[in-house]
Amino acid sequence: MFQNIITGIFLLWIFRNILFWVYLWQLKEYRLDRLFVHLFETIQGRNLLISPLNIIKWAGIFAFVLVAVSDKLTLPYSVFIAGIIIFQSALVLKEVFYHTLRRPVWTKKAIIVVLFSLVFCLIIILFPLANIYLWYLLVDKVTVLIISLFVFFLAFPTEILRDMKVRKAIKKMREYKNILVIGVSGSYGKTSTKEYIAQLLSKKFQVVKTPFSNNTTIGVVNTILSKIKDSTEIFVVEMGAYKKGEIAELATIVRPTISVTTAISDQHISLYGSMENIVQSEYELINVLPKKNGLALFNGNNENTHLLYDLTKIEKIIYKYYQKKPGKLPEVGAYDMKVTTHGISFTAVVNGKEFVCKTSLFGAHVIENILPAIFLAGKLGLSVPEIQSGVAHFYPPPQTMEKISLAQNIQGIDDTFNASPESVFSALDYLDLYKKKRILVLGPLTELGINAKKRHFEIGKKASTSCDFLFCLNKNFFKEISNGIKTGKGKCVFEAGSADFVAQKIEAIITLGDVVLFEGKESKMVMKKLL
Repeated sequence: MFQNIITGIFLLWIFRNILFWVYLWQLKEYRLDRLFVHLFETIQGRNLLISPLNIIKWAGIFAFVLVAVSDKLTLPYSVFIAGIIIFQSALVLKEVFYHTLRRPVWTKKAIIVVLFSLVFCLIIILFPLANIYLWYLLVDKVTVLIISLFVFFLAFPTEILRDMKVRKAIKKMREYKNILVIGVSGSYGKTSTKEYIAQLLSKKFQVVKTPFSNNTTIGVVNTILSKIKDSTEIFVVEMGAYKKGEIAELATIVRPTISVTTAISDQHISLYGSMENIVQSEYELINVLPKKNGLALFNGNNENTHLLYDLTKIEKIIYKYYQKKPGKLPEVGAYDMKVTTHGISFTAVVNGKEFVCKTSLFGAHVIENILPAIFLAGKLGLSVPEIQSGVAHFYPPPQTMEKISLAQNIQGIDDTFNASPESVFSALDYLDLYKKKRILVLGPLTELGINAKKRHFEIGKKASTSCDFLFCLNKNFFKEISNGIKTGKGKCVFEAGSADFVAQKIEAIITLGDVVLFEGKESKMVMKKLL
């Protein structure tokens, strides 16, 4: 009877582990390179490998040698392992109670991996090949390998289906030769730039855009197959990548005429390996533009885009915003910016024309994302009043600097869609506009490779004077952020802890007139607790 209870409790733990690891695989887009970065470059990833509980389990496996030598140790060994299993079940119940149980989004792939892994684990648990308590520990250790094997097995049919869809999408795009394709790539700012281009051009044309941040090959292909039709005049495509060759594949499928490079930074450098590889990857979009009527746009406020500008031989444009009116007006630019907590106004310059634009979007950095839309709208025949009206009605992508109302009518800003060093700096600039308590909730950034410590130090230094409280959701780069705050000599209070810990801290200090900005996906857990 006792044995059956322990087996049932152990199955609960195994089910929890399967849900967690499929969630993690899904979060990393079923990419082994991204999973490895998480495991070896983050505290929470390393804890999955060498946590105290894991060390105890490995000790239990090797300690079985003593049981094999002396039968007298069998009962103490069984009690010890049963204690571990009961303790684990308590952790699962705690996660359920506090709503911290990680589970995947239930896609077809996730359901198949979870079911197959669960059935396989159930079979090997019910037919042990060694002492049952030793077997529990061995099954616990191989569960992640079993899940990974099913992920890899599914990769083959997934790849075949993907290739079939790619061929269909290429064929369909070749049939619609008159569609103007605008490709948007860059280390950050892609989604916002794509959205504003599509929103403004939709005033005059039938526009299709890739939804949300669906910027992978399969995301773009699915958009082509489901959205492109006879009436489509413009296709705005966001193109994302984690390694060389991925943007080239996307560009080959859609064959853009116009490209927009939003920025080049060390985001995802852990996967690319070097800045040189990132620059070469971004050039893959420009490299496929037609030589006769191709056009490449570059963000002049990002110094690295100038490297691509210099390499580009076809027609090219630099767009840039200035703090003051430049002596010589640029082809595309903005100046005289007035930034408030309610929106922005600025003077836009396009081909010698100057006109004032107003928008309810937040943060000066958003002008970088708006300028390509203004230029392309003018180039494609929209009048100045049409452009001004379109900009005035811009709305941000979901979870991108969106104002929300927290409990007790406290002002919140939802910027949980994604995070890069630059987006954190922009968020801090925006917080500067507020007079009362300014609170930033941040999940420390990943995939920054050798630059990670430096970038988190810079975040801490900027935060020292731009916010009053900085709460991080884990202790990754805690030392670097702390040192940055000390160097900045501001009065920012810095703490790190769980979502529950951070939510309780914020609830204890907020008053009417304060603002809480949630930066990055992980901070969404705190935001939900404060709504």
